[in-house]
Amino acid sequence: MDVTSCLINCLPIGVVLTEEGGRILHCNQVMADWFSLDPQQVQGNGITEFWPELAAYLRWQELGGRVRLSTPEGWLMMRVLVRKLAQGAQGWLVWSFVPEHSRDLEQSQQEFIDTISHELRTPLTSIKGFVDTLLAPQNRFSRSQTRHFLEIVQTQVAQLSALVEGVLAVSRSPVLPGHFRPVQVGDLVPQVMQDLAVRHGEERVEWRIQDLPAVWSDPGLLVPILVQVLDYALTHTPVDTRVQVRGCPGGTGVQIGVPELDLGELWYPFGPTRPGMGLYVAQMLVERLQGRLLLGQGLTLELPRAARMTTPVAGLS
Repeated sequence: MDVTSCLINCLPIGVVLTEEGGRILHCNQVMADWFSLDPQQVQGNGITEFWPELAAYLRWQELGGRVRLSTPEGWLMMRVLVRKLAQGAQGWLVWSFVPEHSRDLEQSQQEFIDTISHELRTPLTSIKGFVDTLLAPQNRFSRSQTRHFLEIVQTQVAQLSALVEGVLAVSRSPVLPGHFRPVQVGDLVPQVMQDLAVRHGEERVEWRIQDLPAVWSDPGLLVPILVQVLDYALTHTPVDTRVQVRGCPGGTGVQIGVPELDLGELWYPFGPTRPGMGLYVAQMLVERLQGRLLLGQGLTLELPRAARMTTPVAGLS
C-alpha cells in the first residue's frame, strides 16, 4: 500500500481507494484538501460516511457520472468514475474525482459549441440531401421511393425538434418548487412514446415499471429526460432488438434503468468518446430534479421518491 499511496498522492485529481463494500483504504491529499479532511482519519471508514451522495455509485460499481458533493463551504460538482481493480479474491474500487470548475471556461464553451454544431449539422445535412434529390429536375422516383425519402426527412426533423426542445428546457429559468408533485412515470409513457415513435417506431420499448412508486418530480422536465435517454438507448442498440425499461424502487430513490446497453468507457472526460448532446441535455435536466443519471453497464436514472418528499426539494428556488 505504501507504493500505491505514493502514486495516488502524486495525481492532480481526487482519488479514493476502497474495498468493494466501501471501506476506505486510502484517500489522496488532493481529495482530502477539497473536503477539509485528514487522510489518516478517513482511512478505515465507509466512503458514504463522508460522501453519502455516492451511495448509488457504491451499489452499481464500475460507472461514471456527475455528482454534487457537500463541502464545509458549500458543494462541488464532480465528475466521478468508479472502476474495479482486481486484488486477490476481494477486489478494490478506485474512485476518481474531477471538479467541473477545474475545466477552463473557454474550453468548456468551445466543446459545447462543437458538440451541438455536430448534433445539428448531421440531421440538417441529411435533410438537405434528400430534399435536393427530390427537387432535382431529373427526379424519376416512384411514389414509394419518394415516400421513403420523406419518412427519413420526417425522422431527422423529429430528432432536431427533440434536441431543440431539450436545449430550450435547459436554458429556461430555474425550476420552481411549486412545479414539483408526485408523478407516476407510467402516466408519462404515452407522451414519451409519441415523441419517440417517428424516429424509432412504437414497438421497440418494453416498459416494466408496473410496481414503480411515484417520484417527486416536475413532469414537464421528466418527459424530455426520458425521451433523450431512450433515444440514446434506441440509437445505440440494434434495430431488431427491444429496449427494456425497468424500475427499481429501492436505494436512495426510484431508479429507472436500461441495463442491457453496454456503454463502456463513454462518460466525458474519462472516455474516448462523448455521449452526445441528447445525454448532455438529459443530465442537465436531471440535476434540476435533484436526481442522477448514472452510466455503467447501461443507463440508470435515479429520482427522489415522492413518499420521502413532504416539502419542496431544497436548492431549487
